[in-house]
Amino acid sequence: MGNSFTLSAAAQGNNAALLPAMADASRSWQFNGVLTENRTPLTKVKALLVVTNFDGVKPADSERIRQAVFGSGDDFNSLRHHLLLSSGGQLELTGQMVTGVGIGPAPAGCPVGDMLARAKQGAIAQGVNPDDFTHLFVEFSSHSACQFSGQAASPGNWIVSNASGHKYWMWAHEFGHNLGAPHPPSLMGCPVVSGVVQLGGDCKIGPADDPTNSVGGGGKRLFPVDYQLYAGWLTDRQVPWLSKSGVYKLAPLWSNKGAQGYRIARSDGTKLSIEFRQPSTGFEDWPVESPFVNGVVVRVVAENARSIESKPVDTTPGSNAKRDMTDSPLMPGRSLFDKLSGATITVQSVGPDGAIVQIDLPSSD
Repeated sequence: MGNSFTLSAAAQGNNAALLPAMADASRSWQFNGVLTENRTPLTKVKALLVVTNFDGVKPADSERIRQAVFGSGDDFNSLRHHLLLSSGGQLELTGQMVTGVGIGPAPAGCPVGDMLARAKQGAIAQGVNPDDFTHLFVEFSSHSACQFSGQAASPGNWIVSNASGHKYWMWAHEFGHNLGAPHPPSLMGCPVVSGVVQLGGDCKIGPADDPTNSVGGGGKRLFPVDYQLYAGWLTDRQVPWLSKSGVYKLAPLWSNKGAQGYRIARSDGTKLSIEFRQPSTGFEDWPVESPFVNGVVVRVVAENARSIESKPVDTTPGSNAKRDMTDSPLMPGRSLFDKLSGATITVQSVGPDGAIVQIDLPSSD
């Protein structure tokens, strides 16, 4: 009686400690829920776009590159609009373009840092200070020594384009790396027992193949629910943790009409994530028969303060000759069992207003 206590909790787990004012005593307790995260939404990006060329090389069409980055109005051909919609209208991309920046002869190798430095110097020579911007985007002439179309700091605030700046999906892909997302490997070939996919150590790691994710080879598609939550564009309330068995309604992403996703904790510190999409004009113009708008996408997600890896799960293993992820969603009437959480996910039905999923979790008794 009369002692004062301070509650201390670690952001990476469930353990918390009650520390009394006196240094020679302590008590501890276990919190059976999941601690909420404090995320600061990314809402402002001010990019300096520098269009450069090597000596003797014709400069690129700067207007096409400007359009691919900054766009014009509510187009569906720009990074700006892609980020605006991915973020649910929260992320505003603004900035300035500098053109006619010569950066000398083409280098023998691919010194990205040196080319970035030269682009900055060229902007300064035109009276533009790169330090006035949050991000630096650089287009340089086609250079075979650079074995990429685009490259980005991950996480970070720069992107370089190898003569690919007219492709808005390249900028979207690389901006995902800026957020801290690597190319997401897929989980394939999981065993099936009595018609239920078994997610666990027997699954195979496949190539980066996520048709819903521009970072995973999905082209123009908007960022998945995991990236949106990681960037602070969605809240814990919108993507709740599930700790009880039940039947849940999963709203279509970007609808703001209910839960935009669900998360289930796993014993190794990762989590299961589920999302549901519906067709819409532009970036999400899925064919009405596509599995990605008629089923639920399941991913295994690992994240820390600097990165997020989101692996899509093939819930129909062995169903197509290509062994790709084109029919990977969990369809109505099918189930997946996850060995590391003990959860069984069953899709009961889907429709324009959402998906109905049954979640069976181990009893806590």
